[in-house]
Amino acid sequence: MLLDFIAGLFGGAAGVLVGHPLDTVKVHLQTDDPRNPKYKGTFHCMRVILLNDNVRGLYRGISSPMMGIGLVNAIVFGVYGNIQRISDNPNSLMTHFFAGATAGVAQGVICAPMELAKTRLQLSTQIDSGQRFKGPIDCLKYIQKTEGLRGTFKGLSATILRDVPVTLYLMNL
Repeated sequence: MLLDFIAGLFGGAAGVLVGHPLDTVKVHLQTDDPRNPKYKGTFHCMRVILLNDNVRGLYRGISSPMMGIGLVNAIVFGVYGNIQRISDNPNSLMTHFFAGATAGVAQGVICAPMELAKTRLQLSTQIDSGQRFKGPIDCLKYIQKTEGLRGTFKGLSATILRDVPVTLYLMNL
């Protein structure tokens, strides 16, 4: 179990390091004004970010997913393993399904605010209010203060709908 957690931690961290620049470009393209676009496409967006902010601009907001990798893995493996242990029939398909689905919901509760902070940090140079955040915790505190609990968990249901099937698949390979 510990080796699985460590492997998941390093694998997740590697995935974040490689994928985050593309995620940053995706977020910029998704939030670009269609009436007055700043970007002509993926590579143009990447070039603009690099020219304006150097490589640091592509990695803005990475601290949130990097910090969250260990927590998410611990939750997923912990919830899944504990449900397996308390089950009368730990090897049944129904137990695997319930354990994976529950782990996916638990993962979503952590990932939704973490991804919200990541996105806000990625866009911190574009936010109209001029609000600059020191990091993901500062960002989440600001969201909590200005938008409340509902704002902090914006996108939770979509995150759970995304994470449950993935968790079911990954935990039952």
